[in-house]
Amino acid sequence: IWFTSDMKQCEVINFQEKFSEIKALYKVWLKRQITPLGRVAVLKSLILSKIVYLWLLLPNPPDKLVDALQKTMYKFVWNRKQDRISRKIAIKSIAKGGLGIPKLRDYINALKLIWVRKLKTSDHKWKNIIKVTYPKVTLLEQLGSSLPIEELHLNKFWNDVFQAYKQFGRKIKVESSDELAAEPIFCNDKIQVGNRSICYKNWIDNKVFCIKNILKENGAFMTFNQFKEKYEINTDCITYIGCVQAIKSYILKTGLTIDNNMSNHMIKTLKVIYSGQKGARLYYEVLIQDANKPKCCEKWETKLNTDINWNTSFKKIQKIREIKLKWFQIRLVQRILATNVVLAHMGVEKDVTCSFCGKERDAIEHIFWRCEHVKRFWEQLQTVVNNACANGLFVNLNESIILFGHDCSFKSDDTFDLIILLAKFFIYKCKVKKNIPQFNLFRNYLKTAFEAYKYIAIINMSYDKFTKEWQFYQTLMES
Repeated sequence: IWFTSDMKQCEVINFQEKFSEIKALYKVWLKRQITPLGRVAVLKSLILSKIVYLWLLLPNPPDKLVDALQKTMYKFVWNRKQDRISRKIAIKSIAKGGLGIPKLRDYINALKLIWVRKLKTSDHKWKNIIKVTYPKVTLLEQLGSSLPIEELHLNKFWNDVFQAYKQFGRKIKVESSDELAAEPIFCNDKIQVGNRSICYKNWIDNKVFCIKNILKENGAFMTFNQFKEKYEINTDCITYIGCVQAIKSYILKTGLTIDNNMSNHMIKTLKVIYSGQKGARLYYEVLIQDANKPKCCEKWETKLNTDINWNTSFKKIQKIREIKLKWFQIRLVQRILATNVVLAHMGVEKDVTCSFCGKERDAIEHIFWRCEHVKRFWEQLQTVVNNACANGLFVNLNESIILFGHDCSFKSDDTFDLIILLAKFFIYKCKVKKNIPQFNLFRNYLKTAFEAYKYIAIINMSYDKFTKEWQFYQTLMES
């Protein structure tokens, strides 16, 4: 790392060179035919690793540099073509319905939050320098993310650290009465008087920091006289009552109640920060969390006229080991799998009807379940599993099991899920080649896949586990 007296020059020297190296890596990897999931893995392992330590140890780079790098990342993942999944969804983890593309601003902020944890857990002497240079940092334990940053007069690096912590605090929601009682009163966007957060310095000087400080033992708020008698603060009744009303409005929004004064509980934001043992993954997941579901969820529920457990569906995708199959299932669930309708719109195909039956309009649900030829295929698979496979399952396949890998009325094992996934992939390959799927041909395909998985298990020294997983499905591979 290069340090200069001019901070802007420092940014140029350290970051511009690395960005040039990253562009060279992009050129190399764009020549390879890999899935977007593979490119995301390249981003995380080979590209971001070049600059993570710079973000951790230096002030944040200029916004223009971050935005430029973020744009190149999206272009790299989609091979310089149009995004097929919205960026708001693509940054989510696979278990949440996304692809795990790093969101750089939150990624950088998560790295900066490591220093907040170090202020508590580290024993190094640099902490003494911070306490002497910025004495108000000692209020961190009492004010949490509500610490008034502007009054600390921090240098650029530590300003970035506490700005990241402030943003982190906005993402944290209290979930219990004791966490609510420990919530800071001042500089807190959630507690406002006249549409503004409040900060009474004389209250802070007299150690009034959070909601629990103005509660009685039974959890009720102190009267104005009780408050003045306990803290001997020079304030007026209107100020105190306005503060209490603002806190009550906030408590009402949370839907929680305070039954007693939880005097020893830690602020929720600090509790989460200190719970992170290593790295910044926990902080990053909090910063990018979003309650919005992918648009495909609503489209599927409307199309099938049923509610679907999307948490289970996305977790099933995350468990898929083979990247080719994982990307296939993501495309199916996200409704970006190429059908004849899409190919006709692109000018690749002329006919928009099913490649198997030629009777109905081509659609994902038709290709994998509703087509008469595909239904016959699934009936044969169901019969073999129920009659010949001693797995203890009574399989009654339906549209939800086929498309999303699960159904609330049926509990499967990982091997059965893999077989269904391989069967779907086989059907799609038949569609591309315009061949009607034959169950006997699928058995040969499954046997080839089985031998490949067996070889991988042997070289990974996990053959015993492999045989236990597949012991009930050997009959499927008998022709």
